[in-house]
Amino acid sequence: MNNVQLIGRLTKDVEVKYTSNSKAVANITIAIDKNLNSDKKKEYKEKGISTANFIRVVIWGKQAENAQKYLSKGSCVGIIGSIQSNTYEKEGEKKYSVNVLASRLEFLNSDRFENPSKREYDTKDEADYEDEIENYDEYNSL
Repeated sequence: MNNVQLIGRLTKDVEVKYTSNSKAVANITIAIDKNLNSDKKKEYKEKGISTANFIRVVIWGKQAENAQKYLSKGSCVGIIGSIQSNTYEKEGEKKYSVNVLASRLEFLNSDRFENPSKREYDTKDEADYEDEIENYDEYNSL
């Protein structure tokens, strides 16, 4: 069984790319707060440890196009999908990446959620993924 369900907020606006056969694909990252009490959260921040997990998600087709059209940084989304692992080579070194391949994307923003523009994330960890995301795109010939 390979199923995953996640709820998180987009760390940046959605960008759609198209494959050589015109299929839309978007690689997004969602931030999911770690389940920490206030003391632990304060301790993590003091030590420079992220209080969120950053999960890379791949969205294909019309869902990717709709995500770009209707979502923006801070939007709350629900993802249902499966774990996908990949390998690629960078500067002669073998690299590994793990992504969620979305089969369903739900837009969860509503009045009952706080204003996403007021939500702050420690995105320090997200930068660590940028090379992998870039190489993942190359790996899939995008």
